[in-house]
Amino acid sequence: DFNSYPKKVDKLVEGKKYSEKQNMDGTKNINVQFLIKAAPGFGFEYYCAHTYAPLKKSLTWSLDYDRDNDFDDVQGHWYVTDHPTRDNWSQVYYTADLSLKGWVPGFIMNILTKTALTSAVSWVKRESEEEWSRVASSGKTGFGGMPGKLTVPSWGMRKKPEPIEPIAVPVQPEKRLYSRS
Repeated sequence: DFNSYPKKVDKLVEGKKYSEKQNMDGTKNINVQFLIKAAPGFGFEYYCAHTYAPLKKSLTWSLDYDRDNDFDDVQGHWYVTDHPTRDNWSQVYYTADLSLKGWVPGFIMNILTKTALTSAVSWVKRESEEEWSRVASSGKTGFGGMPGKLTVPSWGMRKKPEPIEPIAVPVQPEKRLYSRS
């Protein structure tokens, strides 16, 4: 739901889907226009081409190179996998690379990388915990009412799992991208 991203991601003021195509292999191409207001006088408009692969539990994106973008390059990947030791838990991985056109002040680079990274992923935790609460209070079983045992995660009763290595996302070799994961 890209149109609701501005409500979830700080500094993002617009997210507008402008095309969507269902593919024969089950993937979906979704193109979205984004507008970020990093600070007064520093707004960035860019267009991303997303590929959603539900069977791979994956969403990848890069710039829509047919559009005029304020960034030189953007690439990223969301990936969801089952937790290796906990039933009804998931692990979510996120990586994004950003290359800017020209020079920008250091504080803007910080906002676009470190601050934006936290903002880009923190909503996932909040939204997933709210969904678990809605499902638990509805009396349904399993995630989203699917059959199965429903257990609401609680760090108070369990040890936090050790992080596992993130998966690699290929980038265009001719571009130098700045990684923030």
